[in-house]
Amino acid sequence: MVLSGTSPKPGGQGQARFVRIKDLTPEHRALGTGAWPTAKRAVPIERGDVLVAARGEGKLAVRPDAGLVGAFAGLDLYLVRPDPERLDPDYLASFLNSEAITRLIRASASRGTLPRIPKDALTELLVPVPALAEQVVFGRLTAAMSRYEALARAKLAAEKRWFQACLEQAFTELRG
Repeated sequence: MVLSGTSPKPGGQGQARFVRIKDLTPEHRALGTGAWPTAKRAVPIERGDVLVAARGEGKLAVRPDAGLVGAFAGLDLYLVRPDPERLDPDYLASFLNSEAITRLIRASASRGTLPRIPKDALTELLVPVPALAEQVVFGRLTAAMSRYEALARAKLAAEKRWFQACLEQAFTELRG
């Protein structure tokens, strides 16, 4: 099942949380809020879902972490809810993020100032479906690699901050 995201409406009783494309990266996350959506396609994000960015050049598909579960997909996202008895969500995200498939899906984007991937590009995509046990292994390996990449980026950022602090201290000492 592929559902289009919804636009948050201001006000309302109780505040619903909405995920935008920038929120897919935990370090840039600041979920929007608004009234609880009334559209039938608006369903809260669950652990087994895959979020697909309809615009942009970043990662195409993202598995929601605990901070996104329970929120609603925003307007520039698609919520993909695979059948858990047939398709592992980590496997699906990995497949969608493969270079060839990402290129294929993005090539279908509408032309214009803000190109948008049409929903049909996802609903009509043929996904190879090996045995579920094989999907789980493949998906977990890819998810582990993604976590490793995130840790490596965080380590590099920390090393850059440390190096910059060392330079600042050295220049301070030289001045005086």
